[in-house]
Amino acid sequence: MGPEAFMFRSHLFLVPIIALSFLFAGCLKHTEMPELEGHDIKITFIHTSDWHSRLLPYYLKVGESDKALGLDENSPNIGGAARAATLIKRIRAAGGRVVHVDSGDVFQGAPIFNEYLGEVEFLIYSMLHVDAFAVGNHEFDMGVTNYVNKTIEFARFPMLNMNYAMENPNYPGASPLARVTHPYTIANAEGLRVGIIGAGSLGSIVSMYEGGNSLGVTPVETIEMIQFYIDYLRPMSDVIVVVSHLGLRSEKQMERGGDDQIYIEDPDNCPPGEDCTIPDALCVSNQRLPGDEQIIANTEGIDVVFGGHLHIVLSPPEVIHDCRPDPSCPQLIDFMERRGCLETTRDPQGNLQSIRYKNSRAVPLMHSGAFLKFVGQMDTVFGKPEAPTSGDPYEEALWALNGWELKAFRQIIHPMDNRIPVEQFDGDTQRILDWYKPMLYQHLPLTRFIAFAPVKIRRFATGYGDSALGNVVSTAIQVRRRVETDFALTNTLGIRSDIEAGPVTIETMYNVFPFENTITTLTLSGSEVKQLLDYVSLRSARRGCQPQAQVAGVTFVMNCNETVRPPYKDAESYESAHRITIGGARFEDPALYGVNAETGKPVCSYDGVRCVSGGPVGAADTCDDSYEPAASCPDGTAFGEGGCCPAGELCTPLGCGRPITLLSSYTLAANDYIAAGGSGFRVLQFNTTQYNTGIPLRDAVVDFMYINYPGCGATLPDSELDRIEGLKAAADSQTLADFKTAFASFIDSLRYSQSRYAACSEQVADALTKDCSYLERNSDERIYCERQLMKSALDMCIRMPCIEAREEGRIDRVYPSYE
Repeated sequence: MGPEAFMFRSHLFLVPIIALSFLFAGCLKHTEMPELEGHDIKITFIHTSDWHSRLLPYYLKVGESDKALGLDENSPNIGGAARAATLIKRIRAAGGRVVHVDSGDVFQGAPIFNEYLGEVEFLIYSMLHVDAFAVGNHEFDMGVTNYVNKTIEFARFPMLNMNYAMENPNYPGASPLARVTHPYTIANAEGLRVGIIGAGSLGSIVSMYEGGNSLGVTPVETIEMIQFYIDYLRPMSDVIVVVSHLGLRSEKQMERGGDDQIYIEDPDNCPPGEDCTIPDALCVSNQRLPGDEQIIANTEGIDVVFGGHLHIVLSPPEVIHDCRPDPSCPQLIDFMERRGCLETTRDPQGNLQSIRYKNSRAVPLMHSGAFLKFVGQMDTVFGKPEAPTSGDPYEEALWALNGWELKAFRQIIHPMDNRIPVEQFDGDTQRILDWYKPMLYQHLPLTRFIAFAPVKIRRFATGYGDSALGNVVSTAIQVRRRVETDFALTNTLGIRSDIEAGPVTIETMYNVFPFENTITTLTLSGSEVKQLLDYVSLRSARRGCQPQAQVAGVTFVMNCNETVRPPYKDAESYESAHRITIGGARFEDPALYGVNAETGKPVCSYDGVRCVSGGPVGAADTCDDSYEPAASCPDGTAFGEGGCCPAGELCTPLGCGRPITLLSSYTLAANDYIAAGGSGFRVLQFNTTQYNTGIPLRDAVVDFMYINYPGCGATLPDSELDRIEGLKAAADSQTLADFKTAFASFIDSLRYSQSRYAACSEQVADALTKDCSYLERNSDERIYCERQLMKSALDMCIRMPCIEAREEGRIDRVYPSYE
């Protein structure tokens, strides 16, 4: 067939299709657009954020803050996408104008992401018809290519980000991010046009500020760009909403540890304890890393802001006035004055004297938490005020452009607990999850037991600066085969969950380490070690003296005072690390110089530094303030508890340690995130000795548990082992009820003499037998299943590692003194 004949037949084929299209077009229902003028308009916003792949319901020990927000502490499980979908669909079904916005970070945080890399999350969001999604920092955890591919394949909702210039300098004009991500979208809420601007995270993506970074992204001035898009969208929108993953500014100051401040050129002339930032340092800092508060205060025209990134709930929403730039920002004051939303008075030299704010509007800021513990709802009412009569051309122009203003709002925080039981889970969402779950559990044995924790192992410190779980993690990193460094350090917030008392499963470890971080080794000079721990101390001091790192192989004192105060007296001593030791006699002879195994206290009480702080300058027995509060060893002091360390060593809560020397070199094991400069660890970012071992932190900790902790039944005498064999042998000839009675009696007999084994056997048996619940009650299959699994629990707990940990004093802290 020639091309002409093919085209002729193609045209013949298309004719009836075109005719049918006109026929059906005549049958389409014509819907009148609602009349908006003269009415107050209600819009309901659904707000979600930071799901972090928690698509399946999970167990949560509800804390006090969540309890105060209404989360039921007795709920058997929390969250889950199917539960949230039920609520979201109920809100939409209630009718009216509904807009669903999400503040990002739907990726990373649960095993389903590790297996499917975001496919399931985007499918569910598409099914829920999310109206706008602000791209978060964790969307890039598996690389730009993964994010772009998953967006193209599975996302059917707008991806928003206006503060990234998405251009890879290596491939001009070919940015994959720009293909799928846009600065804004306009949602049609039954005739009311809602302009939605997306703002992405700036401070949490490693190398964001480095030219030609791997993301192909350059951050732009967020405040200027938001104002640009507000002005751009005004003629075509009735309401302006910002969906943000910026977080709050106060959090960013703590996150960066002051790294974004600008100091005078000659800090030596700054009086101790004084603020030596230049007058507009805070202004520059606020513009570089603004939070949600700054984008409201330094712009005009936003109606509502929905934020995320911090995993908090703002209840009630924070209300911030727009067009209220910081007085320390002359450029923003001038900009707002030219726009006409404020007036200033100045002296003859042009110095600012006073500011009068005009038309400043109250803007609500809403955060709705994380991990699908809550779903946020904000009911808003918008109306058009009467035309201005002041004669002010600015007010008249603004009213003519867009007179819609927020008149009232109400926030509802919906807890995602057993108030929506499993029977009411959304069927469409559940079918998606049921499709993916079998392969997930086949590839990742999430329910496999790897250890038992007799008591809860906490990730945050309660006494010393080091936490119980932090000590397990950092030690596992340091001593791992093929690593074995002088010391180890990992960021506290990289440990994402406590280990609750009871059986520890593979899923538990994914909750503790949801990110695929690996171990990186580096070599640092003593000077760099000091800089590293000074930064940890600074960052921690600005978070209420809560340590922001966990360590092994090193001890130090973290001074959280904001100014020079005793016992540290030199000018650079505040918000810094002191008495740093790596190695020493406590490792070489722990019996004499370590910790008393019975009391848990160091055997030393005095330092082996034979010097007097504050003595005559240059005298042989005088030490400088870096050794404060060192004490001289009393003459004739004997070793043992109350004794003295060897000459030159310092007494620490772990025993005698060797002070670092600035010119020596030390090997460090850290996670690859902070080694690349994440969370402000710039001292590590450009270290040229880095070597990524490729060993996942999760695997290192699991291996450490297997190797270094004895089984829960390791101390069982032979007589008790014989009783276990007898109990198992008798089980097959007993009824299930009789066997359960004998099992419980045996466990009770061991509660005091072998408490760890007893608790392990009881709780593991309870967890295992739940797997039989799908079988018919009292059936032979159910009886056989429960009996066999209870017998298995008795065997498993003999060898299952029994993990316990405590705070040791690796990090000591001096709390701020305000006297």
